[in-house]
Amino acid sequence: MVTPKKAKARHPRTILKCYQLFLSGASEDDIEKVCSSITEIKKCKLFHQHMSENKTFYKVGRSLNIPEHLSKKMYEMFCDWRDGQAITYRGNYPNVISAYALLLEGADEE
Repeated sequence: MVTPKKAKARHPRTILKCYQLFLSGASEDDIEKVCSSITEIKKCKLFHQHMSENKTFYKVGRSLNIPEHLSKKMYEMFCDWRDGQAITYRGNYPNVISAYALLLEGADEE
């Protein structure tokens, strides 16, 4: 039974969305809509600060209590931001079902 005093469970990947918004220059209000936890926002800012100082993502993630697989993805997002590429929260995966349906209809590679 959920009581009003218990905090809402957040998906662990929420920090990735929060970091993406931070890197894209979103306002504080927009970031707070996605990340209601102030600690996650602080973690994103600290992670970014440490990455700007050329520290390793693994050690920074451990010190901020961010799981390794999430800190690695955050590092990839940081590298994309630093290189001026598009920052993606999730990979750009093609919709396999739509592609298969188009092939069945006779579509070619173009």
